[in-house]
Amino acid sequence: MVELRDQVLVADTSGDSRAIEQAATKLRDFVRQHMNTDTGQIALQSSYNRAVQAAFRQANNDIDSSKYQIATEQCKSVLAVSGYQGYAACVADVVGANGANFKTPELPNPALFYLSFAAPILSFDVAGVFVILTFVVFFAIFIKLLTEVIIYFTLYRRQ
Repeated sequence: MVELRDQVLVADTSGDSRAIEQAATKLRDFVRQHMNTDTGQIALQSSYNRAVQAAFRQANNDIDSSKYQIATEQCKSVLAVSGYQGYAACVADVVGANGANFKTPELPNPALFYLSFAAPILSFDVAGVFVILTFVVFFAIFIKLLTEVIIYFTLYRRQ
């Protein structure tokens, strides 16, 4: 499962949405067939970054690209500290100081860029068969003990 999760992350950094989808499908199918597999939340950070950059470009495609490049270079440090909201404010300030009208873009929802797959409670692999056998054995022991208690009380009453 770890290899499949790493394949999803590699596909995410490549930027190929079809490769991301195929890797995520392989991971989902594996998790669906195996008990006790936990992927946790897998962040598609590169895809999110690309979506944010596209939102910036779409909202501000009328700004001179040289002014925008200067602003993005000056605000890179703000991105690491404040995230994309602070970065957008910084770029707006720098571009505005250069005489352009910067529009703050509507950023995509970060929750859409997480993958998480849940494992089944029971699967029909080796682990699932042993879980079933364990319940069968416990049920047989319970029936045996119940039978012995009934027989004991039945015989005790007759004496």
